[in-house]
Formats: sequence, C-alpha cells, structure tokens
Amino acid sequence: YFCEFEGRQGIEKLREEIAKDVCRTRGDARTLTRLLGAASLRRGYVQGMNVLASFCLEVMDNDVEAYAVLEYALHLFESYFEPGFPGLLADVASLADLLERYAPGL
Repeated sequence: YFCEFEGRQGIEKLREEIAKDVCRTRGDARTLTRLLGAASLRRGYVQGMNVLASFCLEVMDNDVEAYAVLEYALHLFESYFEPGFPGLLADVASLADLLERYAPGL
C-alpha cells in the first residue's frame, strides 16, 4: 500500500489534506505521510487519523506493523473516522446524557 500511495496519480487533494495534519503531528513526516496515505486509499482521510497513526508508529517496531495496527484500529472505530464523525458524535451525545443523569452538577 505504501508504494501504491507514492506512485498513484490524481490524488493531489488527498496528499494536501494529509500534509496539513502531518506538519502538526509528532514523528517522522515522510513515514507518517506514507502510513496515512496508504490507509487513506481504502477509506479516505479525515482529521484525527494522524494522531492515531503517529501513536502506531511510536509503539510498533516498524512501519509495516504500524500500518497493520492502524488498519485494525480504523476498522474497530470505523464510524469515528467517517466523514462527519457519526460514531464520535453519537458517543459524545451518550456521554452528555450520562453526565446529565448521574452527575448533573458538572
């Protein structure tokens, strides 16, 4: 997938979106760009993926293992990383309801 991202034509907008977040993310910019690009070819890119990808690169031994972990995490939390963040918004609403019910003074 890394080679596919680097060699693909017609994805300039995707590259620009990733570049905006990579410059604000800790870690090696080239490796992070490759990792995010490879993952984004299959599902698109949304803000926030950079933080997860950076963490994967930090804790895994190499970029191939980081890619595998990133793909698995994106699958587990798929609705968190869809455009519009529907899973995240639903969970935030649930948390707000729980806080209102069990900790109304907060």
